[in-house]
Amino acid sequence: MLRTYQLNFFFLFVLFYFIYLFFLFFILLFIYLFFIFSYLFYFIYIFFLFFYFFFFLYIYTSPPFFIYSHLFCFCLIYYYYYYYFYYLFILRFFFFLI
Repeated sequence: MLRTYQLNFFFLFVLFYFIYLFFLFFILLFIYLFFIFSYLFYFIYIFFLFFYFFFFLYIYTSPPFFIYSHLFCFCLIYYYYYYYFYYLFILRFFFFLI
């Protein structure tokens, strides 16, 4: 026959187990949402990358900014593409972990 303290420990164990499941659910939900929103932000990032590309192409072709504009344009496009590939590398690393 179970004693009262044994029952208390059993219910305590059950309580902490459900608390653990509760937090596990939210942790997994957070990870899942993080990957979904990172994927969405990736497409938003690509959209702005092309927007900036055409914007700096316009600057490059406009007569007032023609002097030194090719350097300015090249530096900024390189900057955006650098972070684009960096993001892909991070994403690949996370998918490797899964």
